[in-house]
Amino acid sequence: PSPVPSGGPGQWAGCSNNSSYVAEYWQETPQQNDATSLTITPSVREIDNIDFTLEQGGTVSGQVTDQATGQPLENIQVDVVFGPYGIGRCTDANGNYTIPGVNLDTSFWVQAGGPYSFCGNTGYVREYWQEKADSTAADLLTLSAGSADLTGINFTLEVSGTISGTVTDATTGDPIANLWVQPTQGDPFGGACTDAQGNYTIVGVPFGTWKLQAFPGPYCGPDSAINYQDEWWQEKTSQADADLIIVDETTPDVTG
Repeated sequence: PSPVPSGGPGQWAGCSNNSSYVAEYWQETPQQNDATSLTITPSVREIDNIDFTLEQGGTVSGQVTDQATGQPLENIQVDVVFGPYGIGRCTDANGNYTIPGVNLDTSFWVQAGGPYSFCGNTGYVREYWQEKADSTAADLLTLSAGSADLTGINFTLEVSGTISGTVTDATTGDPIANLWVQPTQGDPFGGACTDAQGNYTIVGVPFGTWKLQAFPGPYCGPDSAINYQDEWWQEKTSQADADLIIVDETTPDVTG
């Protein structure tokens, strides 16, 4: 049998839909993990009466600018996050954004920038409103029927750096694909998988001092290079012995 994925407004291409409504998964839940699964089989090819009753949502809007220059930032992803799920939009040429279909009477935080973006601009450090570096410190917001449109949720983002290099087999010198490379300052930050040539680039890295680890794991898919041991840069077996990598305004893009 093949499960039919549940969906909500705005998740399927080719629909001229009204995005002011809150996304809903069948049956009457805002979270995909709580959705009721449907199954198509050779004997059951059509399922009827999969109906939705949607609720009007609110909006969150603001502007994103460069902290140093004050210039508006285009193509920055801004997300409203309700714990395990969220909805987002991209900033326009003036750095402005509006996120529609936001749940009412539910606490959320707003974040902008960072290394993962469907908007394209990954050159800025992720920030949580209001001027926080961590989601646990973010200011929580709530919309209500009487105050459904929240404006002025602005961000001033710091430029980020990149760390890049190549991972090869110590014996053969061949490139290693699908290996996870991750910087850490005690707590890990993001990371990237190596490509077919063993190359990787980690984007959105905040300025600071980092240690770098390469290891197999679940992040790079079923073809992850599981036969290799963990290694810290530079040729070290433990985090305590790893060499430091400095990403700063002088050297924002560290490679090699």
